[in-house]
Amino acid sequence: MNNVRSGQMNAQSDPTVRLLRELDDTAFRQDYAEEAAKLEFGLAIAVARKSLGMTQREAAHRCGVSQAYLSKLESGDANPTIGQVGSILGAWWLGLNVSHAPLVASDRPKASATERRLAERPG
Repeated sequence: MNNVRSGQMNAQSDPTVRLLRELDDTAFRQDYAEEAAKLEFGLAIAVARKSLGMTQREAAHRCGVSQAYLSKLESGDANPTIGQVGSILGAWWLGLNVSHAPLVASDRPKASATERRLAERPG
């Protein structure tokens, strides 16, 4: 009996199970996807900048934004327009390559790093 209760508690406390339940709500799913996109874009920008051997200050100067704004972009705390994204990447001689993927892979046993960061962010 204790094992059954323990198993139920583990399923209820599993972040992936909780997330999948919350994603049934359309508004939550849209907010989640918005934040995930900003985080994934921020990571992509940081990787691109570093692969070009630039500091944040150098990269920001090259594309005409402040270092503080570039930092916000890289951390997922900014919400640039598609035009701004193109302008930043163009200044670095890069273009945008867009693809889509499932919001979450339900066959994954654990939440991804992005999913864990989103779950930890204050509402």
